[in-house]
Amino acid sequence: MRINELVENIDVDLHFNNKKQEGTGFDIADDLLFYMQNNDNVYRRHVYPQIIKHKAAMKGGKANHKLFGSAALEAYKAYTEEFPIRKLPADLPKDVQEKVCMELYKKCTEEFSTDKK
Repeated sequence: MRINELVENIDVDLHFNNKKQEGTGFDIADDLLFYMQNNDNVYRRHVYPQIIKHKAAMKGGKANHKLFGSAALEAYKAYTEEFPIRKLPADLPKDVQEKVCMELYKKCTEEFSTDKK
């Protein structure tokens, strides 16, 4: 008997919906952002150095959201090691990385611009 036959009368979707972050049931980008900001090791090693680089880039007028890309990738590696969920993709999807980078960029830019006032 196949699994499809077992659940054919029940409302179960066996195919992952790519729009819903590979079928995890939660937003990977939001969860990764929370993890990056609340895991001391990840924040200290990967996020904080990029924040300092972002601040320097803002002073030079060359700030870019892509600066946070390496921090997002390293944080995702640590995240998947700490939480080995099978439904998570092996590599960080580009759209999720872009969203994480943009959120960090917005937050840092907003904080640094309010510090000047």
